[in-house]
Amino acid sequence: MWAVFYKQKYLQCRGGRKMSELFATLEVVARADRYNQWVMAHFRPYLSGVVFDVGSGRGDMAELYDLPSVDRIILSDHAPEMAAFLQKRFAGRKPRYEVLPLADISALERSTIIQEHLPDTVIALNVLEHIDDDVAAIGNMTRILAPGGRLLIMVPALPAIHGSLDNMVGHVRRYTRRELGQKMVAAGLQVERAYYMNALGVFSWFIAGRILRQQRFDPVTCAALDRIVPFLRAMESFCPPPFGQSLILIARKRPLEKTVAFARPRT
Repeated sequence: MWAVFYKQKYLQCRGGRKMSELFATLEVVARADRYNQWVMAHFRPYLSGVVFDVGSGRGDMAELYDLPSVDRIILSDHAPEMAAFLQKRFAGRKPRYEVLPLADISALERSTIIQEHLPDTVIALNVLEHIDDDVAAIGNMTRILAPGGRLLIMVPALPAIHGSLDNMVGHVRRYTRRELGQKMVAAGLQVERAYYMNALGVFSWFIAGRILRQQRFDPVTCAALDRIVPFLRAMESFCPPPFGQSLILIARKRPLEKTVAFARPRT
């Protein structure tokens, strides 16, 4: 159930929750250290050069991007309150960290930061499922990538478990590996890896959202689940699951691809 907390930051515009509640929820995410490190283990080998983070929230995951292989980290969030929080949090860490207030992914081509520092890596953790026109969003993220750069994606998986919790947090969809892979290929990307993670989460999500039809998350339950992450991580490293609550995808932009005009995603 942890993955959903990353996108609670989008509820300010989709569900109207108070920003104080939003920050409280994101603090729960920050305390899920084992889960955050598990997520990072999937992406750490691919983070390099200039990294652009789409939908940074409070910046808790972005703190983990500070690696020797990374030269600069550009953070963004479309919520003004979150952008202001990021500006304050990372104010003393320029130029390694830059904050880009972002109302629309399609506005990226007008960003001075992006023009001066073309990203080698674009990472979007639990973002695409909130965007109506995810194809346009993928295209826009692809076009700002430097030739040979990578797009790192994490999204909720398996449409069959879509339930009340997805509706509560504004999920437009959950993905299959085939669907997401096809959309990446259509954007001109080469899919290097696409696989599921957190098989146990499928059952907890299905029970909570489809059977019990819960409308809220229990931080105590999430903390308990976080304590068993080392076991889940070891088990899935030894035997990759054929399904999971989340889908991880690593895609690469072909070298020397010609840049084309941006499309505006419908959100």
